Amino acid sequence: MRTPTGIIGLDTELDGGIPQGAIVLLAGEPGVGKTVFSIQFVLAGIAEGEPGVIGTSEDPEALFELANSLGWDLRAAVDDGYASIVQFSMTDEYSALSTEVSETDGNLNQVLRPMTADESTSAMIEAINEIRAERVALDKITTPLASYESSREFVGRVTMEVANRSYCTTLLTGFRPHQSLGYTALGIEEQISDGIIDMQFSDLSGVTERILSVRKMHGTQLDLSEHLYEIQPGRGVIFV
Repeated sequence: MRTPTGIIGLDTELDGGIPQGAIVLLAGEPGVGKTVFSIQFVLAGIAEGEPGVIGTSEDPEALFELANSLGWDLRAAVDDGYASIVQFSMTDEYSALSTEVSETDGNLNQVLRPMTADESTSAMIEAINEIRAERVALDKITTPLASYESSREFVGRVTMEVANRSYCTTLLTGFRPHQSLGYTALGIEEQISDGIIDMQFSDLSGVTERILSVRKMHGTQLDLSEHLYEIQPGRGVIFV
C-alpha cells in the first residue's frame, strides 16, 4: 500500500507514493519548501479521505498564513475536523506550549509549562485519535534554544513513538545548514527514517534553482534522479 504525497511526478517515481506507515525524512536548508511540502502532504491526504495531524514548533497562525498564500485553506480543514495542529515549544527542559481552557471565561489560553517527550507524544496521539488521522507531518518540532543532545533525543523519541503507536505515514522535516555535509544538522532523523527525500538549491546552471531527489525509500526501486521543482500558488511543490 502507498500513501500519495500529492506531488504527481514524485508519486510516479515512488510507485504511487510513500510506503504506508513509513517514516520519511524531508531534508533541506531553509527556503527549499519543507513546510510547504508538509502542508501539501496533509491536504493531499484529506482529498483522499485521510485526515492528518501536523506537529510543529511554529504558531499555527503562521501555517494558516503560509497555506493561504498558496491558495489553500488549512484553517478550514482544521475547523472541519479533517486536520489538527499540535504546537511544540521545546527547550532543554522539554518545555512546550500547551493550550488550556480557562475555568472562568471558557477562553483558550496558551501557557508555557514543562512537557516531556512522552507528554508531547501523548498530545500527538490524542490529536491523531480524535480525528482518526492516517497522516502525520512533524515540521520544526524543536527550537534553536534547545541543546544539540536534547534536540536529538526529543526528535528521535517523539517521532518513533508517534509512528509506532499510531501506524500513520509520517513525514519528518530535517534542517540542514547551508553547504553543510550530511542530510540534517542533528543527524538523528536519517537514522530513524525509512526514506529520505532531499530538497536543495543548485547554482550549477548560473541561476538558483530548487532540486529534489529521493535518496532512500524502503521497498522502492529508485533511479536517484534529481528533479527541478517550483513552488506555485494553488499547486504547491511541482516538478518542472
